Amino acid sequence: MKTNQNNKSIVNSYLRQVKASLLCQPSMKRAVLNEVENRIVELEKQHTVITMDNLYKEIGSPDEIAKGFEGEPEIGYLKKNARKLNRTRIICLVLIVLVVLSAFATAVIIKSNETYHSKTRSQSSYATEKEN
Repeated sequence: MKTNQNNKSIVNSYLRQVKASLLCQPSMKRAVLNEVENRIVELEKQHTVITMDNLYKEIGSPDEIAKGFEGEPEIGYLKKNARKLNRTRIICLVLIVLVVLSAFATAVIIKSNETYHSKTRSQSSYATEKEN
């Protein structure tokens, strides 16, 4: 029981390292992690006790896995598109914030002008009544 728990914590630590090493979209990360998890299951069938050294020797270091994954030709294209998507999201967010701020500023200016003109009208009508 304790060995199984130790295996689980070592495997989880290894998977976190692999996930941190991957520089791709979450869906792609999940696909790679699923493949690594399948290889770990096969390794667990061969060894009752899993160590970090076993994982590094049999499957590879997290950096090796990430480099192997990045070496595929379509990955560069996908990463480039992911960066463009993030840049587009940031630009859209900034534009939305600017539109909201300008709408708020416009509302404040209109309200202050209405207040000013209503005071001016009431003062001018008061002055007109005094003259009569």
